[in-house]
Amino acid sequence: SRSIVRDIAEGVASGAIGADESSESEVAAGLASKDDVLGFARDCWSRADAAISKVGDAQLEGSVGNPWGMPLNGTFAMVIMNDEFTHHRGQLYAYVRACGAEPPFMWGFADNDPEFRPAG
Repeated sequence: SRSIVRDIAEGVASGAIGADESSESEVAAGLASKDDVLGFARDCWSRADAAISKVGDAQLEGSVGNPWGMPLNGTFAMVIMNDEFTHHRGQLYAYVRACGAEPPFMWGFADNDPEFRPAG
């Protein structure tokens, strides 16, 4: 799939989640540097953001085809994406702590770049 966040966001917008995992090793091989990884993450996030900006009530209430063969509407697909965020953030936090560092507070915005902090 390359990026489950991007795939779910685009899938909710289009009505079908695609998850072609055949190219994952090729993508991974192209992530040779920190800049490569950051560029890939930013591209996936931008595509997911663009897709979600087109999602409305019809997409959230509508059926979303998926490779898992389960009945799924757009709202539940978004719940799955939230679970993915929490799961992988937890893995990252455990790794950061195992390396002797303290990860940022999960539910705060104080450490975000200024453009991602709430107004006011």
